[in-house]
Amino acid sequence: MGFTIEERNKLNAAWKEAMLALRSTVEDIQNLNDQFSAGGQCLTDFFKDFRANTTESLIILAKAGWFIDLHSDIGMHLYLAKEISAGRIDYVNKYLSAYYEDAIPYIERRLKGRHPRRKQIFREIFSGYKRGEYILIMPTIYSQVDGICHDAITGSSFFRGRIRKELSNDIVNRSSDLLKIFSKAIQDKLLPVYAGEKQMKKNQFLCTLNRHEVMHGISTNYGNKTNALKSISLLIYMSDILSELDNIPSPKINLAE
Repeated sequence: MGFTIEERNKLNAAWKEAMLALRSTVEDIQNLNDQFSAGGQCLTDFFKDFRANTTESLIILAKAGWFIDLHSDIGMHLYLAKEISAGRIDYVNKYLSAYYEDAIPYIERRLKGRHPRRKQIFREIFSGYKRGEYILIMPTIYSQVDGICHDAITGSSFFRGRIRKELSNDIVNRSSDLLKIFSKAIQDKLLPVYAGEKQMKKNQFLCTLNRHEVMHGISTNYGNKTNALKSISLLIYMSDILSELDNIPSPKINLAE
């Protein structure tokens, strides 16, 4: 069956329209591909920067008294470490105080869920925090950093150099790359929170909050909201690390043997 000239013209017009639409679609796909390629390169560059600078950034923040938990906003530590390096420590303290203040309900739930036998202690810590009893809660927070380490690694105290070394070795031997990167902060030998008395006198730390001085009554001016949040940041940071390790089957370490 043949087509009339009029029908043939209509078919040709429809064909041309379809080809134009197809060409436009192909061009759109190409543009999307170019955008994704550019975005992919940006992501590649970001993760390269993330991997190369995360360790240093976390140590810079830890020396300012802050420990960044594993659930934090991606790249936050890189940005804040640059702010510290630029001399804007007050800004970083305000930023992270607001960050951890907002996260308090979530942190409390995580701690109670992971460490159920310490549930009542955590309840009182966070009740005391809400009442502004910073002087009272901070020694308890430091004791619980030791406590959750003791639960995970028999006979241990986080604030002893030996356990930090054992924990670091355990992380290196059997954890994910991300955990290895994020745990670098506790492997640094010179952080103010667990520095010895001589180290505290010898070094000019950005943060003078020190567990030894708090627990042994040497410091009398530690009781403020920022310092309380710094100690909470250490507690949840250690809980994150120990919980991640706990998900990977391994014999329990026993330092008492």
